[in-house]
Amino acid sequence: ILKPDTLAYNFRMDMDAANIVFDSLQLFVPFTLLGKFAAFRVGLTKKDFECLTRHDKPSLLCQARNQMNNFRIGNPDLFYKLYPIPEKFKSLDSMEWFDHIKGGTVSHPYDPLLALSIVEDTDSINDLPGLDVDVSTKTKLFTRDPVLCNFPEARPLHYIIGNSETEHGVPDAEKVHRALVESLRLGLDSNSITTIPRS
Repeated sequence: ILKPDTLAYNFRMDMDAANIVFDSLQLFVPFTLLGKFAAFRVGLTKKDFECLTRHDKPSLLCQARNQMNNFRIGNPDLFYKLYPIPEKFKSLDSMEWFDHIKGGTVSHPYDPLLALSIVEDTDSINDLPGLDVDVSTKTKLFTRDPVLCNFPEARPLHYIIGNSETEHGVPDAEKVHRALVESLRLGLDSNSITTIPRS
């Protein structure tokens, strides 16, 4: 039986809700869970955000910086654990910290990576230009650990990606990074989103 990990930040924010979801749905709904050991193999950098920003849209890099700063102010201990910054740039009254993030990585996007892992199971992954991903072969962006519930009536097979440091689930981080950036670019450039005017 699957149980939410109390060490996972998002679960820990509301363990009661997490337990309800796991207990009530896992017998009927297939879960794909992506952990920190996968997410921290792939990061979006300042350069990525600059390249993804469109001239007629607000700066994605500024939005990322502002979101990170809210996190930094709200939980500085956890923030600096995840994003080591030299002590002299840690003042909460300054934004200098942003220029001193190690490697320039400003995001480890769990949700987009999870979405990408789901897309990988469909033929649409082949729509990402420049990627040598063939869904008919074993060349995959992610490796998954299958988990089957120990109940006779259980139908879905669950998958866990990146549940440990040795089984991180991302055999080629650069390829996953390229796929992630390309999928974000396609989403931003998509003309299929229509705004419905209020009546």
